[in-house]
Amino acid sequence: MKKFLLYVSIILLLTAGIAVAADDESWVEFGGDYQLRYDRLEGKVNQHTEYLFGKGVEAHDVWNNSLWTNRFRINMKANPLEDITFKVRLTTFKLWGHQTTDPMTNLYFGMPGFMQPLFDGAMGYVPGGSEVWVDQAYATWANVFDSPFWFSIGRRPSTNGVPSNVRVNTEKIGTAGVPGNLIDSGFDGLTIGFAPEIEALPGFYVKYCGGKGMTRGYAPYPEFTAIPKDTNFGGLMSTIYDTPDLHIEALIMYAKHMMSAPPDGMVVLDKVWVSNAEVGDIYWWGVTTMGKPTENLNLFLSVGENFWDPSANYKQDFKMGMLWNATTEETAAQRDRHTGLGLYAGARYDLPSKTKLGFEYNMGTKYWMPYGAASNDMWTNKLNTRGQVYEFYVIQELNDKPVAKRGKAFFRVGFQYYDFDYTGSLNWLEVPVPMEDLTTNDAQGYGQTFLVPIKKATDLYATFEVLF
Repeated sequence: MKKFLLYVSIILLLTAGIAVAADDESWVEFGGDYQLRYDRLEGKVNQHTEYLFGKGVEAHDVWNNSLWTNRFRINMKANPLEDITFKVRLTTFKLWGHQTTDPMTNLYFGMPGFMQPLFDGAMGYVPGGSEVWVDQAYATWANVFDSPFWFSIGRRPSTNGVPSNVRVNTEKIGTAGVPGNLIDSGFDGLTIGFAPEIEALPGFYVKYCGGKGMTRGYAPYPEFTAIPKDTNFGGLMSTIYDTPDLHIEALIMYAKHMMSAPPDGMVVLDKVWVSNAEVGDIYWWGVTTMGKPTENLNLFLSVGENFWDPSANYKQDFKMGMLWNATTEETAAQRDRHTGLGLYAGARYDLPSKTKLGFEYNMGTKYWMPYGAASNDMWTNKLNTRGQVYEFYVIQELNDKPVAKRGKAFFRVGFQYYDFDYTGSLNWLEVPVPMEDLTTNDAQGYGQTFLVPIKKATDLYATFEVLF
């Protein structure tokens, strides 16, 4: 399969090159980007009781003082018909000196998206070997029957959405992307959109998006509980206002029949974990605004909230349901509905020298959980944090004249500081526990955790990036 994808990439490259050489108005466009990244990671693990064997673990430090990665992405856009476009992005994200994701996944910290094997939504976003992943592949039919409707289907462009594109120095994905504070994960689905021309609301559109978070496969009859129901996602999103100086968008979405484990399974403490129950539903809403009050100043604010509706089902071998543990005496009370809140704010000032200075802050409450398995962060997607994250960065673009359509090269240096208040960021199972309540001799199970509870973490990173 890997060789097949590589062959496809080569064919796309050759096809695009031949087409461009033959016709300046080619129906095929080709581009991509390269990133060299260095990270210096330091973290503090809280004392805790390990869940599976009840073993006490003292507080200790973890680190990687020299993590180097290469990321290369190939983009292609084709217009075979007047109103039909097809876009694809292939990604390879490799650790220096390794051909697996083990250096990133064997600590079991953070989120299930970093487990082994990787969660479907994180493919291509956790560095590993030389594999080539299909990050995006979707077809769009615009102006359906000469109307303001459009239809799109395939592997969605549901990562790196606004306003998280500001710190990685890329443009937002058209006017119909996704809010990064709520969704940053690959998934397969479709969109039906409506974009009328409203003079008072430039750029206005509304769209419905739906897709699969997990497909159950075959089962002998519907009541067969060894395989859960499909996990389905859906939501209504609207860009209310979109100009170069102001962008406002809103989203309401849901996840029905959340699986009790990532769809491709994973290994925790040498134990294979597979889905065998649907544990409930989650609902979200969010609003994002970003703009430029002056020519050089970029500001943004994104607020989101999620609502949990747990079922009585639980992951039997780990005895966990949605935000509750079956080993405690308070199981019924724990299955109450819970609410989480997340906030994401930032600013970037662009100097005439092409130097860009940025600061970001995000926070999440005890029950906060966006759907963010993919990210550009090495510890975990910072926007999933149940706690606070502070980030400073400097971008320096090269002053050379662009030759390619997206031609740009720059250095980026930044520092992230994570402060986790609760366990289980991006974990929809298990009780979120305050870090100060964790002990090394928890016999009841309420304060035990199967993911290593990182209390504080830092990441000093530097990148060199080329876009074309």
